[in-house]
Order: sequence, then C-alpha cells, then structure tokens
Amino acid sequence: MEVGMTGYESFSSVPDRANLARADFTRILLLQLQTQNPLEPMDDEKMVNQLVQLQNMENNDTLANSMSNFSRSFGLLQLQLEFTSAAAFIGRQVSGEGLAGQSVEGEVVRISVEGGQGVVTWVDTGEGDPVAVTFNNILEVMGEASEEGEGEG
Repeated sequence: MEVGMTGYESFSSVPDRANLARADFTRILLLQLQTQNPLEPMDDEKMVNQLVQLQNMENNDTLANSMSNFSRSFGLLQLQLEFTSAAAFIGRQVSGEGLAGQSVEGEVVRISVEGGQGVVTWVDTGEGDPVAVTFNNILEVMGEASEEGEGEG
C-alpha cells in the first residue's frame, strides 16, 4: 500500500520556510506519523533525527534571542561608559570636530545623550552658544580650564 504526500502540498506553499516555528515543525512531524504506512512505519533513526532537528531549532532560537539581548545590553553598557568618560571632561579644555565638521576648541560645559549621535559633549568656544561634539570626535584633552582664583584656599 502506497501512502501519498497528502497534506504536504499545502505546506509547501508557505512563503518563508526559514521562519518555521516549533509548532509548525511539530505539526509536520505529527502529520508524517499519522499518514505513514502502518506496515512500513517511519524508521527509528529518521524519527530521532527529526527530534534532534527540532531540539536544534529550539536551541538556535534560544541562542539568537540571547545574542540579541546581549547585544542590546552591550550597547547600553557602552553608552554608559562613554557617558561616564565624557563626564570627566566637564571643565576641561578639549579640541575636536563638531557635528557640522568644523574644528572646535574650548571648555566642555555639559554632556548629553542625543538620539542618533550617542554621547555629545558641548564645548564653549567663547563665540556664542556651545558647540556639539560627539564623544568619539574629541581629538585632544588639554587639561583643566583656567579659572581665576585657582590654587587659593
């Protein structure tokens, strides 16, 4: 008695087979068991291989989720480290490249986290409003800003 592939044809029309979920894989396995020829059941080795594939798929999914979480956490940690490092520049003379590509030199007066820029230091050049310089574009830290009365007390 020959058992056909009834039920498999409709599954082959799924557009993205790479994104099969555990439930889909389990459903296929159960369908195979239900439609197999009772006189020629599925080979034990094939069954074990399919179960191993199912476990591997679950492990890969768990690993992908873990890596995604790690990447997100690492990005936040990196931002925190940059922010802490940039905070040490407040009151110091720096030179670097502003967001508009201009050369900037002056005292860091504040830092902030800007959406698309990451950590931004704001440098007072003495020529109006402070100029934004990303943390990565600070080229030199020259020391503390000179203040009157320093060393007294």
